[in-house]
Amino acid sequence: ADRLDRKKILIASDVTRFACQLTAGILLVTGSAHVVHLAVLAALYGAADAFFAPAFTGLLPGTVSPINLQPANALRGLSYSTGSIVGPVLAGFLVVVAGPGGAFLFDAATFAVSIACLVPLRPRLVADVLHERLVARLHRVPVVAVHLRIVEAVFHRAPRVAEHLLPLRGEI
Repeated sequence: ADRLDRKKILIASDVTRFACQLTAGILLVTGSAHVVHLAVLAALYGAADAFFAPAFTGLLPGTVSPINLQPANALRGLSYSTGSIVGPVLAGFLVVVAGPGGAFLFDAATFAVSIACLVPLRPRLVADVLHERLVARLHRVPVVAVHLRIVEAVFHRAPRVAEHLLPLRGEI
């Protein structure tokens, strides 16, 4: 997950898990599911699932600001814990109401929602995140904060001043 784009890993994982759950649901609803089919689908699902958690953990720092990272991790942990409790209860309810195939189809729909949420996600570049963290730390030191403000003023304003001076150079 460190060498590849995490967002692409998450989407590929969700697409694979969506396809597995959709296929299992259709096989179960139509009554044509065999143990071999379900075992292969479970293995594919597990392989895709193994890539999701590390990629998601690595993507989070690039998605939220450093000051919001701890609350974001807490929310991620809370949602995971809640899903671990509510998920089996909901799955049992769906199996009773819609049958095993219906429960798989519902799970496939949740992956479609996840994909729809991941596609527009625009994580920040690592360089931007590191720069933001460095600037945030440096602004805590008073002498450095003043120096940074001077440097920012020079670099942000210098190009504008140079643009105004360049036409004068041709006239001299």
